[in-house]
Amino acid sequence: MRWVGVAVTTMTDFDYLFGQASWLTDRYNGYRQRDVATAGYGRQFLNGPVHSFRFEFGPGVRYDEYTDGDTETQPLGYASGTYAWQMTDNAKFSQGVSVFGADDTTVNSETALNVAINAHFGLKVAYNVTWNSEPPASAPEHTDSQNHGLSGLQNVIAAGQ
Repeated sequence: MRWVGVAVTTMTDFDYLFGQASWLTDRYNGYRQRDVATAGYGRQFLNGPVHSFRFEFGPGVRYDEYTDGDTETQPLGYASGTYAWQMTDNAKFSQGVSVFGADDTTVNSETALNVAINAHFGLKVAYNVTWNSEPPASAPEHTDSQNHGLSGLQNVIAAGQ
């Protein structure tokens, strides 16, 4: 299970400051909980009706509580890039990659297709890959992949993009 909260303050049409916090529990991969907080600067390089691309980076901190009871807190560097292509009036492709660099570096990738069914309801299908440079000993391997299918209200889907 994962929760993410993001706050953004726009400085110009292209520049923004952000703060984000996330909580993850993934006992299969050795984490009772993983908390991450980051803050930084972002820039929207493309913001057209068809293509958009943004990049952001900043410092952060990560707290890991492993299933064996050990804990670790470490500073990290964060960088993320997201590209989106509005394929049709109701279909959007997106690709996002984020890196949390620390003693244990984590790379996340999400490839997604969002489809608006009507003005109020939509569908998102996504493929997520997470790679850890040093996963917990109880984790099966460095890479974890997941497929997701979500449906819901359009404003909920738009807020998560």
